[in-house]
Amino acid sequence: MSSIERSVETRPRVGFAASRWVVRVLLSLTAVAAVAQPLTIGQYLDGRYALLQMHSAGAVALETFGLLLIPLVIWYVVAGGRVWVLITILLAVAIEVQAVMGYVRDLGVHIPLGVAVVGGAIVLTIWFWSPYSAKHRPRRARSAVEDAEAEPEGAVVG
Repeated sequence: MSSIERSVETRPRVGFAASRWVVRVLLSLTAVAAVAQPLTIGQYLDGRYALLQMHSAGAVALETFGLLLIPLVIWYVVAGGRVWVLITILLAVAIEVQAVMGYVRDLGVHIPLGVAVVGGAIVLTIWFWSPYSAKHRPRRARSAVEDAEAEPEGAVVG
């Protein structure tokens, strides 16, 4: 094999399966909490005023899940997951913005962004539970040139 060619290993990196499962569970919780939000506010608008507090508690839960998703999705990608799933970070940002818009009563942004959050959480959850999320990026083995460059000065090569 020439120094220009690179071989590819087929086993996933350490932590790939664990990161995938953790993201799956957290995204599932996020999707359930996101779907509950329009249900609780609908009940509030129907006259059950105590449900506004439940809607607010759901927003806090969603914000927490969104903030936890950021490092976990980065872990999944670093462990070999598909890079495009970093779009999940946009979901986390959308959750935060959507919650702030709700607290300041900017319903013109809060409601449409809430619809996008619910849809995005559902789509991402479905994808992470699909077999496609188990496909990892192949690892690139170092070439002979890279191995030689990685050798420390004065090392004896045998």
